[in-house]
Amino acid sequence: MIWPTAQEYSEAVQNPRLNFSDAELKAGQLELTPLGLPRAISGNFVTVFRMQCEQRDLAVRCFLRNVTDQQQRYTAISQHLARVKLPYTVYFEFLSEGILVQGQWYPILKMAWVTGELLDKFIEKNLYNSVILQDLAVSWVTLIETLKDAEIAHGDLQHGNILIVDNDFKLVDYDGMLVPRLFQKSCSEIGHGNYQHPHRTARDFWSDIDDFSAWVIYIALISFSIEPQLWERVGAGEDFLLLHKGDFANPDASATLALLSQHSDAYIQALATEFKQLLRSKRISQVPSLDNQIISSLNPHSANFSAAAHTSDSVKGWWVDYIKDSQPTQSPLTSIKSTSDKAELQSTSGAGFATPPATFQGNSKQIKTFGRKSQTGSRTVAEIMSNPSKGQRSIREELRPVGLFIAVFGLFIVVMISFLPPNKSPSPTESTPIERLPALPEPKIFRDNLRHGSLGPEMVWLPAGRFQMGDIQGGGDDDEQPVHWVPIERFAMGRYEVTVGEFRQFVAATGYKTVAEKKGNCWGRAGSDSGRNWRNPEFSQNDNSPVVCVSWDDATAYAVWLSQET
Repeated sequence: MIWPTAQEYSEAVQNPRLNFSDAELKAGQLELTPLGLPRAISGNFVTVFRMQCEQRDLAVRCFLRNVTDQQQRYTAISQHLARVKLPYTVYFEFLSEGILVQGQWYPILKMAWVTGELLDKFIEKNLYNSVILQDLAVSWVTLIETLKDAEIAHGDLQHGNILIVDNDFKLVDYDGMLVPRLFQKSCSEIGHGNYQHPHRTARDFWSDIDDFSAWVIYIALISFSIEPQLWERVGAGEDFLLLHKGDFANPDASATLALLSQHSDAYIQALATEFKQLLRSKRISQVPSLDNQIISSLNPHSANFSAAAHTSDSVKGWWVDYIKDSQPTQSPLTSIKSTSDKAELQSTSGAGFATPPATFQGNSKQIKTFGRKSQTGSRTVAEIMSNPSKGQRSIREELRPVGLFIAVFGLFIVVMISFLPPNKSPSPTESTPIERLPALPEPKIFRDNLRHGSLGPEMVWLPAGRFQMGDIQGGGDDDEQPVHWVPIERFAMGRYEVTVGEFRQFVAATGYKTVAEKKGNCWGRAGSDSGRNWRNPEFSQNDNSPVVCVSWDDATAYAVWLSQET
């Protein structure tokens, strides 16, 4: 069977009433480019069109080649997804006779259209928001665990198949998806090479095929959240995030893995070391699943940030450690009882206060807590809840001196404020020359390796922003009008002034002569001084002093050289 080309599909979708069999698609309107042509997203195996229908937008996936057992595969996947109803997947329907091309019917997938941002674009946009990237890493672990529990493997987890919608994930492209009815069957789709284990083949079609890809993406999210400059240093965004198939094929020669293994952050080091071990596995089945237990074991500062501290499935680690360190007194409100890997949180309060058991993961311990001792005597939450009126009176008695203190302190603050001079607030009509941007985490300092082996100057990334250019006070010249916003892309700047030693490095490597050396003089505070240049400014300097007697052209030449070196 000869399959249509992308161009032939493009011609067919322009007449939806005639060439679609599905009633909803027949009534839809095809999305067009500004030139009036069908807007298509084409790959090696499919071409996709967007149809704007009455109730929703739909994606029409048209196949460019034959897929073995195509209908059986998509039917099994569709039925399983409908049964488990995960938040990460989208509705789709396989239509065996979906589109008419040159007099012959061909199958299509009719899917809900998802509007989101591709994973790589989202990461790049939020590189300097560590909180967002850390939360995304936590959500990623939850997604992987959820897929495992639902007996689903996507088969091709990579930046082009992962959309971010409302700061969470949506998975698209189910051509290589695995569900229980497809276990042990071969599949020609073996995923994007920059995200797959180097030994993966078409015969690897078990529930563990996502494990390696899950690690690749998780390591990227964590690494960028800790050091966003890694994005530029490894050239990310060009069909990979942080690691790629070249790193997988020869990990010992990988510059990126070497960089991560020697990183100043202990967690990045631990993840890189673990990943190298994964690459020594000859079979995909030997790659461990990405879950909270293994993440907690690798993260040396998991108390500050780890997926284990953010997800309900891993409450047991946090819960047990927290309870173990507490010192309860008298009758506790709750107890955790566990026999093997399951624990129940039970209420032991009196009448009128019943709490249904909550299930936590735990080990074989019995832990009791939530007793609380105050300075005025011992009393637990359970006692207060079992006798509300007594509890309320006791609480009021304990809080009375606290309330008195707060009242006196508040009065003191009011009196002090009345003696302060009035603060002039800007009027609503005043212009602000610099736009106030949200506070960002302090960027980490970095030093690039130069080509000849030494380190470049200490640099720091400045975030993108914008400012108002022009006569914002209203008393300037004509060429200062109109006032307008000027955007600035993020850029790296030297932490300190360029030193004599750093400039000497540039001159030695290039043979450059400064303007002052060529003209025989440089300008200083007293004007033009004959014979002065950066080597001889006629005052004492060492290699750590700021270089002087350099012109705009000299500074530009140094910056160009430094960019080429790094």
